[in-house]
Amino acid sequence: METDSLEAVELINKARIEDVWFSPIVKDIVGHLRRPWEVLINHVNRLANSGADFLAKKGLKGSEDLEFINSPPSEMRDLLRDDFVGVVMPHE
Repeated sequence: METDSLEAVELINKARIEDVWFSPIVKDIVGHLRRPWEVLINHVNRLANSGADFLAKKGLKGSEDLEFINSPPSEMRDLLRDDFVGVVMPHE
């Protein structure tokens, strides 16, 4: 899994389930990471992950209701292609 939040990566990667009483979300994540599968949590620069950045901005503009997306919005397809081939977008 990749995220542009370095703080979240460090918190999750260093957390022990006994120490995350203050954050139910982190506790759930740490619990899932203990399952018998391999999950790597890495930091990726926001500029190198324009697809995720697009969805985050779209989420800020949308309603507070949970929305499931089964396929990428059409306006996101070029961003996904660019992410796949390694194009880094300039900072806005």
